Amino acid sequence: MKRQRTGMMINVRPEKLELYKKLHAEPWPDMDAALSALHIQNYSI
Repeated sequence: MKRQRTGMMINVRPEKLELYKKLHAEPWPDMDAALSALHIQNYSI
């Protein structure tokens, strides 16, 4: 089965970039569980 990778681009205000990186460095356990339930294993932010 060929897997397809998709993406999207968003704009983050320069003054919020460090906060964005911090919040996405360690996803919430509930988010990890939701992604696992959907069989999403290879993703990046």
